[in-house]
Amino acid sequence: MNEKLYIVPELTPAGMRFDQPPADGGSEINHLLVEMFGWFSLKCARAINGACKDRDYNRALDQIEKARDEVMRSGLWSEAYSDLWVTAYVHIIDGRSRSAPRELDLQKHIRANLSAFIDGISVPVRSKGGKGLCDILVKLADGSECPVEVKLGKFDKAAKSQLRRYMEFYGAKRGFAIAATLAVELDPDMEFVPAGDWRQSLEGRA
Repeated sequence: MNEKLYIVPELTPAGMRFDQPPADGGSEINHLLVEMFGWFSLKCARAINGACKDRDYNRALDQIEKARDEVMRSGLWSEAYSDLWVTAYVHIIDGRSRSAPRELDLQKHIRANLSAFIDGISVPVRSKGGKGLCDILVKLADGSECPVEVKLGKFDKAAKSQLRRYMEFYGAKRGFAIAATLAVELDPDMEFVPAGDWRQSLEGRA
């Protein structure tokens, strides 16, 4: 490697810059930055590829969220990571919406009939660095905000992990899981709400 070439990933309007002077530690720091960004890019690419191949979009979301959290813990998170993560997230969500539009229908049905599921009101979802993008965010009577994770079929371990991260983001004392069936033991501060025969409700309004 050319020791005079110092590579520090930095997002600019022109893309990635490769002409930054070395910080203390020289090439070792630059190697660390490049290796971490390469690792993160590979994780995102594999998640997208897996989603396209297996149609397991929830697992793909869980994978990129874990990769994001790992980089954040390292202290190396930057706009470059954020842009790549959002791109991967949108790609996976778009694939999920195209392959399983009924899950979006279920989310809409819950929002329109929220009182039948949870005693609260729906409020806008907030996000920072890609975090906090839960399916539904509700405000309870005591003013607290709680995330809701919605699954069309079973609520499994991956869905539980997602719900936990949303609860931590919002500092929520409770989290709600809505699905047809429950396939994992929930924590004491999580509540399962059966989706019920929501398809029949939609057909009745048609």
